[in-house]
Amino acid sequence: MTDLDQFLSKHVDKSHLNKVLSELTFVLKPSDPDTCTNKFLQLCADFKYSQYIADCPKNFIIGLDPYPQIRTSSDPYGLRTPADQTLYNRRQPLIKIHGLLESNLPMYVDGGYPWLSDVQAVVTAAGQAYTKQSTFNLGKLAVIQLCEALGETELKTQYFEAYAARPPVNTHQPDFVGPPPLTKEEVANIRQLNGDVIDRASALIENKGAHASDRELGVILEAFSIESMYGCSPKHEPLRNDWISIVYRGASTDTQSANYISIEPDAVTLTMNTAKKVGKLKEPLVVNLTDTSPRLASLLRKVHPIAVAVQGTDQPHVLWSKKKALTANQYTTRLANIWIRLGFDPGVGRRGCNGARHASVAEGRKRRRLTKDERLEERDQAKRRCSSVKMAEEVYAQS
Repeated sequence: MTDLDQFLSKHVDKSHLNKVLSELTFVLKPSDPDTCTNKFLQLCADFKYSQYIADCPKNFIIGLDPYPQIRTSSDPYGLRTPADQTLYNRRQPLIKIHGLLESNLPMYVDGGYPWLSDVQAVVTAAGQAYTKQSTFNLGKLAVIQLCEALGETELKTQYFEAYAARPPVNTHQPDFVGPPPLTKEEVANIRQLNGDVIDRASALIENKGAHASDRELGVILEAFSIESMYGCSPKHEPLRNDWISIVYRGASTDTQSANYISIEPDAVTLTMNTAKKVGKLKEPLVVNLTDTSPRLASLLRKVHPIAVAVQGTDQPHVLWSKKKALTANQYTTRLANIWIRLGFDPGVGRRGCNGARHASVAEGRKRRRLTKDERLEERDQAKRRCSSVKMAEEVYAQS
């Protein structure tokens, strides 16, 4: 089913619509019936989308109304549910820009955003709010998407023109450039050092299992934290901070929404249904860790019965603390200390998941023209990062 069909099925009786359009096409007798029908379907979709936008509650920036599922370049029919970070990026810049407007017009009143009509004032305030081109673009996008969510087509065009006429932000001051990505030698060193930690963890598992103390269990979890970011070979691709949400698959695991590890006789696989900054994936991401990260797969297999026993459930969290899922703050706080005990500190901006993703792109990046097979491999690697080749080339490769 195409996105167009999916959108129409969501908003109208599709079978009835197809019947009506078939009769209309028969009456018109066009030279190309399929093209004619598709154009009618697109007109119907445009009408239903406009109707949907018009009927949506409007207090979704500072109020509790849900942000409408708008059309975007990557989601031309507004079918996807945006991730929390995406919604934050649509709302927060508007609050900041509105706060810098000289007028006293409220953010929202009587079903609308009265300040939005002063295009030049908003564009000027955006420049004051964001002094780097990258963040300015974020504010610009938030304003344009607000126009889309309100159905203000003409106003949206005015903003496009006003932003296009505005000179780039701070062209004489380049955006901050972070630390360089870890080199292949540094990544190889990390893998070797963590291999020693994994050996100690394996010995603890074999000798004590679930009877290991919290401190001893910490050695196991520390080994896993680093291994989840770097693996034992270039085949491994690091996720964002998604591991804290991953559980071992049990009898009651919701395989349609959960992120989970499956322990099979011949393989350990990771299945992702949602991802940080991406939200619900179009289709599940399934990674055979036994193939891409055999050392990580082996550790997951060994830890599984311990996690079940300690947490008292058949679908325990892969990362935990005191029988509960590890929080993002705990994960970030622990990582700095883990590096110290590992005997190698990558430095600020290179210790966490983002640093690992930069390192992964740098490690596998080829400067010559890629063959078709190499390009397909690059896309597969990006997919396993829940990212894209475009993101790798435009963001991670810039350091």
